[in-house]
Amino acid sequence: MNINLTKQELVMLLRLANIGDWVMFADLEGDECNNPTALAHKKVMQKLFAAAYKAKMEKIVFCDKISREYYETKEFEEDYLQFVDAFKDQQFWEVLSDRLAERDLVEQIGEEAFDAMDWIDRGGKLYDLSLNYEDEFEKNGLERLHLLNTTKKGSA
Repeated sequence: MNINLTKQELVMLLRLANIGDWVMFADLEGDECNNPTALAHKKVMQKLFAAAYKAKMEKIVFCDKISREYYETKEFEEDYLQFVDAFKDQQFWEVLSDRLAERDLVEQIGEEAFDAMDWIDRGGKLYDLSLNYEDEFEKNGLERLHLLNTTKKGSA
């Protein structure tokens, strides 16, 4: 199979592939990096990098002459990681708001009632509670978020 891409399209594809690779495998360490899925993805990434290298896209990729493997340049890594960072930042605030809303609803009605609640009703209540946190965080960030009980476990 052949796919004809312009250099601009190949950059977009590499950006998407690197973002996906980062999401799937950034947290792997040691032997985890050698799992079959990670290795299969690495082979595909090498094919994409090789195509960019052959297209003389030096700002995107370089070849390590010793290992004969291709890697993204620092410049290109910074390019695609800006999207990862923006996504992580947005997810942080959304997940925080959602988890706090769920905690609050469970505290209000109890875990058993929460679990038994119709998913549409639960979703509506969680959405409303979550909006309160989103508004708060938009206005004040984490500035007003504090633990009520700061006594450490095991201390007198």
